[in-house]
Amino acid sequence: MSVLDFGVDASGTVDSFAGLQAALNASLRVDFTGATLKSSAPLVLRSGHVLIGGGSLITMTTSNTELFNVEGKSDIDISGFRMVGVSSDFSESDASRSVGVFCSGGESRIRVHHNTFTGFSYTAARFKGTTGYEFAHNYVAGPGSPTLTALTSSKCYGVLVDVGCIDGLVFGNTITKVAQGIRVEASTDTRVAFNKIHALVGQHGIYAGAALTRFIAAYNQIKDVSLIGIKVQNADYGGADSVGIIVVGNEVETCGDQGILIYNSGTAPTYKVRDVVCTDNTVLSVATNGINLTSVYGGIVSGNRIRLCTQSGVIYSECDELTIERNRIRDCVLSGIRDQLVSTNIIVRGNAITNVASGVTSGDKYGIFINNAASYVVDLNVIRDANAKMEIGVYIAAGTMSGVSVTNNTVFNATSAGARFPSPAQVLAAYFGNVWGGTIPTTNDPICPTVASVAGAMTLPQGYRVLHISGTLTTTSIPVSGHTGAVITLIYDSTAALTDGSNLTLNGNFTATANDAITLACDGLNWYEVSRSTN
Repeated sequence: MSVLDFGVDASGTVDSFAGLQAALNASLRVDFTGATLKSSAPLVLRSGHVLIGGGSLITMTTSNTELFNVEGKSDIDISGFRMVGVSSDFSESDASRSVGVFCSGGESRIRVHHNTFTGFSYTAARFKGTTGYEFAHNYVAGPGSPTLTALTSSKCYGVLVDVGCIDGLVFGNTITKVAQGIRVEASTDTRVAFNKIHALVGQHGIYAGAALTRFIAAYNQIKDVSLIGIKVQNADYGGADSVGIIVVGNEVETCGDQGILIYNSGTAPTYKVRDVVCTDNTVLSVATNGINLTSVYGGIVSGNRIRLCTQSGVIYSECDELTIERNRIRDCVLSGIRDQLVSTNIIVRGNAITNVASGVTSGDKYGIFINNAASYVVDLNVIRDANAKMEIGVYIAAGTMSGVSVTNNTVFNATSAGARFPSPAQVLAAYFGNVWGGTIPTTNDPICPTVASVAGAMTLPQGYRVLHISGTLTTTSIPVSGHTGAVITLIYDSTAALTDGSNLTLNGNFTATANDAITLACDGLNWYEVSRSTN
């Protein structure tokens, strides 16, 4: 049926609510094509409604009132409308009903697509407790400034996915002049992809709140926002961990705060953000950090391109089982990668960090800064600075060095030291293959481990090329497990010895005096003498 069959004013001069509601009551398939309409009250839909906008213009004339009400309904399709809200009825309140399409719980299979929404001061579409919803290929323009105020206004959204939603898609929309582009709260299986979000007056591009399960933000373009490009915040009030967070392929540019923030903001938070993938994003020209993670347990930050941040490229705090690898970070004012507070089981590998620490203030001018290391791998990073600003390439300020591996890193042109370790010099779990370029190579350079000689089989630690041997006992074998391909030099501090035989293939027995050395190579079965030196 066409709404024109129900006596509506198709010129948009007077209120057409009664005729529109009559058309909706009469048919489940209603065509609005060719009409310019006004409604003073919500148009209440039924399950199964298919509304064909056909480019029609429909304006809500009553403040704080939704245009289409689909509460508790299912199997609804709304497309092709130009919907207009009051615009001036903004209130900083989640009780607002200045909404284009309104759901409040129990809906299923709701599709809102290929529409234009302007002037809805709360949100174009609000889903809550909705299962199987889609908001796709819509254009949304909020009231903008001066109705909205930068940093202060927050409760005006392009689209709102409120608590309890399941299996939703927010896809291919253009959103502008709102306070926050897309907000998602305590929902499951939410996919936010290929949206263009720009020129936001209030706060964040995408805001994902507490207690999320399987949330994806993928290939969105976010530009010119007052605060954070993408913010995933699992505050303790959500009452559950957020699990399965994927932020991939997004372009975030010109933010008044951070590019991508994934965290729990509480002090010693109970709930964590778990199983995080943050990959292949581009972050450019943000006012603080490029990517910031706090209380993330189990995560990968990989393949991101980060440039022109006024603080650090990647910063993280109180995280566990986090891998930061293959990121390209350049032209940041402070450090390239920074461990802000104690984190454990961290891998920092294969990152390229260029021309960071461009700020003129002292401190926080490092390629990689680790505040307090506990079970760390720092491997294959290349750090360079052509601007004579970066003080130290790799700086480990404190921590348990016996669980730290620093291998195969290269630093060019640090103004103070290529690397700095805690004082006094300590033994690392592994330390080799590094090239430190700086005014001095290292500060508090790590030392080689000392192994006590054993009468019989002497076990050597893995990951070292040079070891000291103490004591006076005679060793008859060295276990090969974990040493295949290793070439190790043993420096003797006293009169211990090695016996030719068993799995030691030597050029005769080796009886040391202080400072004598022998080099052995392991093929996985035996140890073979390479050379010996009487010093």
